[in-house]
Amino acid sequence: MRVSERSYGRDTYQANKKALDDFRREFHGLEDACWYGKDVDTYAIRRADSVVWVVLQMRNAAALILVAEGPLPAANRR
Repeated sequence: MRVSERSYGRDTYQANKKALDDFRREFHGLEDACWYGKDVDTYAIRRADSVVWVVLQMRNAAALILVAEGPLPAANRR
């Protein structure tokens, strides 16, 4: 399921600045996709006990993809 067509907003960045900056430094090839206000498609694949997140950014000369699995958000646990 598509969750969004944009990356997070400036307020989210400001609230999580250190963690996001650390992530962007470690995964420098993804840093543009992990910046606020960018055209980035985010999808969630819900599994019984987890969610697989797929973040995709396509540009003229390159495409970036990030796939990560994590626990279900507390509101979605049964």
